[in-house]
Amino acid sequence: MEEEQNEPPQTTTTTTTNKITIKIPTHKTTTNAGILPLDPLLQIWSHLPATSLYRLRSVCHLWNSSIISDPLLPSFRHRLRHRLPPSPTLLLILRHLPSEPIKVPDRPALLSTVPASDLFLSSAAAAVPSHHLKNGFTPYADTAVFLLPSSHRLSPLCCFASNRFFYLCNPSINRFLRISPSQTRHSTTNAAFGYLPIENRFALVNITDTTAEILEFGPGQAGSATWRVIPDRAPGPVRDFGLMVNKRFFWASAELGLGFSICLDYTKEEFTIINPPQGNAGETMMYDKMYLVEFRGAVCAVDNFSRPPRMQVWVLDEVGNDFNWVRKYNVFMTGMSRDVVYPFCDYYFYDENEEDEVKRREKSEMIVLCNKTRSRLYCYNTKSRNTKLVYKPKQRSFEQLALYTPGLFPLSFVD
Repeated sequence: MEEEQNEPPQTTTTTTTNKITIKIPTHKTTTNAGILPLDPLLQIWSHLPATSLYRLRSVCHLWNSSIISDPLLPSFRHRLRHRLPPSPTLLLILRHLPSEPIKVPDRPALLSTVPASDLFLSSAAAAVPSHHLKNGFTPYADTAVFLLPSSHRLSPLCCFASNRFFYLCNPSINRFLRISPSQTRHSTTNAAFGYLPIENRFALVNITDTTAEILEFGPGQAGSATWRVIPDRAPGPVRDFGLMVNKRFFWASAELGLGFSICLDYTKEEFTIINPPQGNAGETMMYDKMYLVEFRGAVCAVDNFSRPPRMQVWVLDEVGNDFNWVRKYNVFMTGMSRDVVYPFCDYYFYDENEEDEVKRREKSEMIVLCNKTRSRLYCYNTKSRNTKLVYKPKQRSFEQLALYTPGLFPLSFVD
């Protein structure tokens, strides 16, 4: 019978996708390689709060790289929990705090979070005011910040922009990082932010006139990333913030003669022009008042003015190399005449017998709508056409709403 202590020590220098190699020191000067299967570790990690895992990041470099690597968080949580998408959390950036000390050029702001289900599935008749929410943490930001709307459903980060800076935020680990535009481009008004879940990377694109610059970073790299110029130039100026869907950035064109939307292919780094939606015969389309949003994984053009009180939502359909707009959703905005709204997200009751996420979304009866300033939320039932105000800001407060998925994505390894 063989004895384990007589076996020669083994060493391993590589880490496969199915196992994690951990070196365990013994009482001798040599080390033995202990092989731990990845799945049991993932089972443990996936059920721990993101903040708890992040506090252990100093254990070793291997642990640090493991807990932030794809597909740990959030995609492995997604796979574990009956293949259901992770529950989104509502991020709220509240008013600045005049009683707190100032760190020039930024002022303190209050960020709070609340589970989306507490708002969207609540039976309470009244909307939830902001002062009822649990306080989160107090970062420093410019006087007025606006959310960049592009964000993947699994994104752990949110990005805000002021007139001078960009701000990256991971609410799960209470981290807030200021990013300056490049030295040659000072404007932030035409930026777009997107998440690449397979690569576990983020991209921030900023357009000034027709010149586009991009900032790309992975875990812990946001503070050291540098801007670079994209060789291709935009066909014309754009307006408002852009958004990223399926590895493409989209902006509304500032000149209708150049097309309705300008698209940047992230992989090819090439710009294209997308023509506007086409209405029925005799229908007047107010393209200059339409705006782009991401809804149910697609690029949508929202029209609140051509056929009031109906909100029309056009979905961009790609066939080969051609883009076509398809009118897919109609929302009757009864009771919302004072707020220009657009789809914010869809929230639905999960059917555990239905594993296909697309089919679950098709069964959804509830659409969450947001006003243009991203400070009010409404729930709209597509079958009954009833509307309910589910969130309103505190009076005289400046608030921005964003959805994010809890995750450990660090902005910088230097705290």
